[in-house]
Amino acid sequence: MGLNQIGGVARSGSLAWQNGQQVGIPASAAWTIPSGNTYITLGPYTALQYYDSLANIWRTYQTGPTSDPVLVSSDGANYRVKNVVGSCVAGVVTGAGSGMNNGVYSTALGSGLAAAAGNSLTFAETVGTPTRRATYNLVVGGAISTTVTITTAGANYVAFPTLIASDPPSGGVRATAVVTALTAGGGLSTVTVTNQGAGYLTAPTWTVVPQTGDTTGAGAVLTSTLTGSGTLTAMYATDPGAGYIAVPTFTFTGGGTPAATAVMCITPTAIAAATITGGTVGVYPTVISAGYVAATPIYTNTSVSTGLYTPQSGLILANVTSATAMTYGNGVTASNTFPIYGGLHQALPTVAPAWGTLATYTAGAITMGLPNDVIWVVPA
Repeated sequence: MGLNQIGGVARSGSLAWQNGQQVGIPASAAWTIPSGNTYITLGPYTALQYYDSLANIWRTYQTGPTSDPVLVSSDGANYRVKNVVGSCVAGVVTGAGSGMNNGVYSTALGSGLAAAAGNSLTFAETVGTPTRRATYNLVVGGAISTTVTITTAGANYVAFPTLIASDPPSGGVRATAVVTALTAGGGLSTVTVTNQGAGYLTAPTWTVVPQTGDTTGAGAVLTSTLTGSGTLTAMYATDPGAGYIAVPTFTFTGGGTPAATAVMCITPTAIAAATITGGTVGVYPTVISAGYVAATPIYTNTSVSTGLYTPQSGLILANVTSATAMTYGNGVTASNTFPIYGGLHQALPTVAPAWGTLATYTAGAITMGLPNDVIWVVPA
């Protein structure tokens, strides 16, 4: 199952790839990988994904902008290639709310969401006219505390063991933690929670797994407690929608009025000329920031919010034509000779010169768009 990177695979341009299949994938669309073994070379905006049956979402394995061929062993249903641009993948919960019924609720329920979550909770997403609006799971309660208790430290661990929490009910988010220090006798000394999870009905149990080759470490026991009862502990897209070129605003009413900031997957396709003074004539690389969401989360749920894909900085070429004039390549018009890779962004990105010193610099307006992408496919 899954993905395998092996040596000696045919490289792009070889006879095998020339006889391979080129698959075009529009923005926000996906292509299910057929059953069997397949070599795939991704385009800049495509990602390999697998289906997470616990959370009922597609998770990203790998994103562009470049990649060696990857061998995918697919069952024909649970592995796909997705052009990730133009979707809304999650929300960073910035306001917890209060008084709601614990559980996992889908915005696909529509008016049924209020009765399920209690306190007349309603949800709305406000943004332009995407091709298809996203639907979200709202998870109420069931996060673990930021502290895991070391009930028994154990002994003789020669390396930090792996910690595995039991799963929450379907639609919930698994908690994660890591060992960050051992005692002099090889027992667990410090454990750090990396994901508080969401949707647990009872506190998870923890399994402590020694690292490969550690034949002596044993005996550690961990316990944790739940927090966040009645509050919004996580929000993620079960269907990320399609065709988004702007960041939506989430509005909640009822339930103590929780709040969340949208996590997008968007990219620029055009940038207006910058205003400068003191520029030196030439062509220079210019960076489009990675556009991370800056919102401060109430709970740590990175596996279903900011962690669903990895943002990437874009790179364009700035053409300084005089000490006061600059244009950007936008990769859109046939006459343009300065190509653009817009990158992948969770929030609206910014543009900044990655070269020299200017007396003044005011970036041009950024236009978000929906680029198509192409992958190469060769049966293994």
